[in-house]
Amino acid sequence: MDTLTLILLAALIMCLIVLILVLFRYHLLREEVRSFREQLNKIRTTDREQPLLVASFSASSVELAKEINLLTEELRTMATEATESEKRIRVIMAGVSHDFRTPLTSIDGYLQMIQGLLAECDAMSNEADILIKSESDEHETESINDNKTVSKNVSIKKYNELCDYFGIVYDKVRYLKELSDEFFEVTYIQAKERPEMKSVRFDTVLSDELLSAYNWINERKLDVKLDIPEEKLVVMADEHYLKRIIENLFSNARKYAETSIDISVRNEISNIRFIMKNDISSDMNIDTKHIFEPFVRSKDRSGPGTGLGLYICKELADYLGFSISGSVEKSVFKIELIMPKK
Repeated sequence: MDTLTLILLAALIMCLIVLILVLFRYHLLREEVRSFREQLNKIRTTDREQPLLVASFSASSVELAKEINLLTEELRTMATEATESEKRIRVIMAGVSHDFRTPLTSIDGYLQMIQGLLAECDAMSNEADILIKSESDEHETESINDNKTVSKNVSIKKYNELCDYFGIVYDKVRYLKELSDEFFEVTYIQAKERPEMKSVRFDTVLSDELLSAYNWINERKLDVKLDIPEEKLVVMADEHYLKRIIENLFSNARKYAETSIDISVRNEISNIRFIMKNDISSDMNIDTKHIFEPFVRSKDRSGPGTGLGLYICKELADYLGFSISGSVEKSVFKIELIMPKK
């Protein structure tokens, strides 16, 4: 063979080798794609949590598998959060439905009683008029006066009963108003995508709330102890949500404090720590593991409030990246809120 023939033969062999390598690589790629497809199908249709496996050591395949695994994990996390959120919403909806139905039934009953009392008052008024007209004889004046006195006493009693019933109805309506406001707040939190984070003066927010609470604290004659630094306390937060947390904590203290409220603020290196304590009735049985769950108060219908206040605090705190916890020791209820600084 001459040199040209050898060169052509070598070139042909090299082409064949390259072709074989390309075909082999193509085959491996097809197998890799098929394997990916089958594994993704199992991940999609089953509860499989094993990451995507790579049969070859191709850098591109490994990187692709990494990205797919990260995406799969994110989707799985989002699905879990969505499921948990749906469960919480169902619990809240069930609680709201129950808490609306109960006072509405009560209101309906009391309104029927009020209607009955009004009918009795009308009947008594008519009877008194007939009695006065029929007994016009001068000798029976004393009897008429006695009947009018009895009628007046009965009317006063009926009036007092009406006042009691109206008071109960008014309290129930106020409760429904509070419940609807807090339910709206919960749905607003669930719907909003992200908080509007900015630098917020926590000392100003706290001072405003203390001023707002002055009247009811004074009326209740509560002993208030304050330990707050006289300096700017700036935190990174959504101002509306931060105010709502503090409002709810004060509202909770208003409902359950017996004689005292203790408020302190610690200016730490990277956080602002807010601590609020209030004494509670010795017969209150509080399970601190569940105080931030919705409608926990509903287990004890004699207690005040809707049972959503502390739940909203926890949801907002998590939303803002805060830490909130509660504890009870020797009939003292304590809430601790930790907020990152600016």
